[in-house]
Amino acid sequence: LWETSSLLVVSLLAVVQLRTRRLWRHLPDHPWRWFAAGLARLPLWCVAFLCATFGLRYAVYALAGEHYDPGPWPRVVVYESVTLAVFYTLWLGVVFGLATRDNLLAEQRRAQDVEAALRDAQLALLRQQLQPHFLFNALNLISATMYEDVARADTLLRKLAGLLRQAAATTAQAEHPLADELSLMRDYADIMAARFEGRV
Repeated sequence: LWETSSLLVVSLLAVVQLRTRRLWRHLPDHPWRWFAAGLARLPLWCVAFLCATFGLRYAVYALAGEHYDPGPWPRVVVYESVTLAVFYTLWLGVVFGLATRDNLLAEQRRAQDVEAALRDAQLALLRQQLQPHFLFNALNLISATMYEDVARADTLLRKLAGLLRQAAATTAQAEHPLADELSLMRDYADIMAARFEGRV
């Protein structure tokens, strides 16, 4: 009865603290201050623990028709308070570790999101810078080719149109099939090979 009542009450107090989460919702930059704030609640925990535990023991003994004598109260209060202080300090350490891990994982997720957004922004900027330059050179190539080889100029024009269509479609999507990417690269490579004929 003694051990079970202590375990039951301390578990109940731990659940209450987990439900409130006020103590560790925002972890400070200084862990010692956090622990000091947590330990400041220890007297309240001791009073609540002693009242609930011994109230439960007295109630069970009374229901059984027995008399419960815990011994000299000063010694009982000191013993139970020291035991609870050790448990509570360990409990604070576990809670601090779990909260720190959760915060670290959330920070890593935020950093990954920011990194992905930065990569996307850099890629979009690079595309915006490359497209006008590439488009200008491709149109000049087609313009120069159409007087010498109309069929080839027509093929290059269709490849350029397909390339621009695919580039516009893939820019709007975060992911797209590898086949689309390869088709886009083939059209790009064909245009570049025609532009740098003999060198590519």
